[in-house]
Amino acid sequence: MSRLLKRIGSRLRRPVSTDGPSLPSKAPQSDRMTETDYEAFQEARRMFNAWLGLTVAALALTTAAPARADGSTASLTDAVRQVYTQVQTRCTPSMPPHFQRITTDGNGHGRIIDSNPSLGGPFDYLWGANGSPGTPGFQYHMVPADDGNGIWYIALNFC
Repeated sequence: MSRLLKRIGSRLRRPVSTDGPSLPSKAPQSDRMTETDYEAFQEARRMFNAWLGLTVAALALTTAAPARADGSTASLTDAVRQVYTQVQTRCTPSMPPHFQRITTDGNGHGRIIDSNPSLGGPFDYLWGANGSPGTPGFQYHMVPADDGNGIWYIALNFC
């Protein structure tokens, strides 16, 4: 750790003490950036821009898209019912699920309402056109839409 602090201190052109607080050096400090400092700044800027670009791309790929007119609410309800019944039956074999309905916020999130208040819970959903490549993530269950117009990706956020 002390080597890292001394290295940073040398980049700032002033000594850094690892023994405790230090007084400002009496040596005059130049307000101008040296060529080495400028190169380090440019490298840090390039790394930040690369990180930012990757982050934006990852968010664009993983952000849940809302259900559109292409995927009907009835089709979504059927897909969620199918996934929920399969998963919840494995999760709580002694308490069978009794799916009632779903509520959605229109932004790719919803809630499963079960007749047993201790069951059900939040879920995420995406709709994709037929022929969509892969799944958005391992937690999503892929269910062909019952109207034949696409694929539902359902992720249960419980169990």
